[in-house]
Amino acid sequence: MKKMMMIAGVGLMSTTLFVGCQHASPESKRIGSAAIGGGAGGAVGKSVGGNLGAGLGAALGAGVAANAKGANSKNTRNSAIGAGVGAWLGGAVLGGAAGAATGGALGGSAGAAYGEKKGKY
Repeated sequence: MKKMMMIAGVGLMSTTLFVGCQHASPESKRIGSAAIGGGAGGAVGKSVGGNLGAGLGAALGAGVAANAKGANSKNTRNSAIGAGVGAWLGGAVLGGAAGAATGGALGGSAGAAYGEKKGKY
């Protein structure tokens, strides 16, 4: 029963996120992509090369993901810097690949959001 509830919960959450992403603005898609790329790169980098690897992996992942969604060079750079610093700090403070992934995702999304909103105000 417990496994069935977990599977149903994951399925419901995935469906909700997928439907919500279809109607997101291009800016929101770039921010989300930077977060996903930063998190994935941070986790892989932490496993391969410790905190430095987490920072480099998150920076690379966030930059590539934001660029794939049509970000300009400044936004790509902001995403990469934010994800790299976030993953390095997350790996050092929280520890493990999960900490690096969390830091990379938060830093990548913050850098992308900063880049997106900076020119609008």
